[in-house]
Amino acid sequence: MKRIVSLALILAMLFSVMILSACGNATAETTAAAATTAGEASSQAASAATNEPVTISILTAQGSYRAETFAKMAAVMKEKYNYTIDFQVLPDDQYYTVARAKVATNEVPDIIEYNTPSNNIELGATENCVPLNDQPWAKRLINPDLLKDPTDGNIYAMPRDVGSFFGAAYFNKKLLAELGVSTEQPQTMDEFYARLQEIKDKSNGKVTPLYVTNADTWTTQVYMTLGFAVYNYPNDTDVFQKLLKNELTFPDAPGFKEVMNQYKKFYELGLVNKDHLSANYESAKEALPSGKAAVYLNGEWYVSDAKAKFPDAEFGSWVVPFNDQLIMGTGAYVRGWFAMKGGKQVDKTLEFLDRWSQPEIMDIYYADLAGFPAFNDVNGGTVDPSVQELVDKYLSTGKYTYQINDPMGVASSIWTELWKLYVDMVAQDISAEDTLADWQQIYADYMKQNQQPGF
Repeated sequence: MKRIVSLALILAMLFSVMILSACGNATAETTAAAATTAGEASSQAASAATNEPVTISILTAQGSYRAETFAKMAAVMKEKYNYTIDFQVLPDDQYYTVARAKVATNEVPDIIEYNTPSNNIELGATENCVPLNDQPWAKRLINPDLLKDPTDGNIYAMPRDVGSFFGAAYFNKKLLAELGVSTEQPQTMDEFYARLQEIKDKSNGKVTPLYVTNADTWTTQVYMTLGFAVYNYPNDTDVFQKLLKNELTFPDAPGFKEVMNQYKKFYELGLVNKDHLSANYESAKEALPSGKAAVYLNGEWYVSDAKAKFPDAEFGSWVVPFNDQLIMGTGAYVRGWFAMKGGKQVDKTLEFLDRWSQPEIMDIYYADLAGFPAFNDVNGGTVDPSVQELVDKYLSTGKYTYQINDPMGVASSIWTELWKLYVDMVAQDISAEDTLADWQQIYADYMKQNQQPGF
C-alpha cells in the first residue's frame, strides 16, 4: 500500500502541469492576527455567499506559518469575502502538546493544522473533526488517496501541497563554485565529510560548512529522522514495525547509534556554526544566501523560504549518503487544515476552506513560494532546480523511502522529547547510547500508557 500511494504521488508530480512545488516552514510571532474574507462567493460556494463579517480562528505552528504570504492571502479574503483570520501561532516544540490539550478539553479553534493522515489519530480525527470528502474542493484534488484516513477512508483535512518533505542537504551553488569545491553528489559518508572539510579549508574557516539551527529542535531532528530510514533501506519498514510492537528497542535498532554518532562527528570536526544553540530556522534563510554558510539540511520548503528573501540565491542539493546509499528520505503526509466539530461555526468554516482553496487565493501563495499544489487548477509556479533535481533523480526513479516519523506516527505526540535529547547530545556531549536509552524509557512509558500492543 505504501508503494501504491507513493506511485500516485510521483505520477501526480511528474505529469500534472499545474504542479511545481515546495512545502515550507517559517518562523513567526507567537500570535498573529491577519485580515481575511467575505464578499463575492467562491465558484464552489456562490449560493451560500454572504457579506457578513466572519472571524476564523486557526491554530498553527511557527514552522508552518508564513507571515508575509499569509497576510497577502488574508488581505484578499478580507476584501472579497469579509473574513478576518485569527492565526494562533505556537512554537513548534509546544504545538503538539497544546493542540492535543485543546482537543481533549474541546476548547478548539475553528481550524487546527496538523500532518495528515499520519497524525489523524493524535487529533482523534474520526471523532473530533468534520469529514471533508463531500466538500466542493475535494473534487479538485490531484492526489486524494494520500489524504484518506487509514481507519475509515475519509478525508479530514484540506491540504495545500500534493506532497511534502524532500529531505536533502541544500547548498549555496555560487559559493561552492567560488571556493572551487565540487557540487557533484558525494557518493559516501566519508566523501560527504571531506566535501564539508574542503569548504572549511578553502574558505580559511570564514564559511561555516554545515549550518545547524538547534534553537528550533524540529530542524535538529531532520538528520536522524531521515538517517534512521535511509540507513536501513530497504528494511526500514520492518525495523519500524518491530519498534512499534516492542520486539526491538531503540538502543538495539540497527544503524541508530551509527547515524547519531555521524551527526556528532560534524561537531567534533568543527564543521558547524559555533552559535548552533541559538541559531534558528529564520537565521538559516540568511546564512546560505549571504555566504556565511554553505550547506543546510532541511526540506524543500527551505529553498522557497530563502529565495523569498533572497531571490538571486542559487541552490543545489545532495542527498546525505547514509550507510553509503543514495536514497532520498521523504514524507508520507502533507500539512492539512482540520475543521473541528467543536468549533462554534462549522458551516462558515467549511465555506471559508472552499474559498481559501480557490486559485485566486492559492496562486498568491505559490507566486511567493513555488511548489506542488494539491489542487489541479492552481499554478504552482516554477520550482527551483535544486528541488526539481531531487524529484527527477529520486522520486521518479523510486529511490526514496519514508522518514521514521510517518510509519511510527502513533508516537508523534512525544517526538519533540526526542528532538530535545538530540540537542542535549551535542550540547553536553552525551553518548548516542545514553541518548537512545533515555528515549526508550520515554517511548515505552508513553506506549504503555496508550495501551499499544506489546507494551
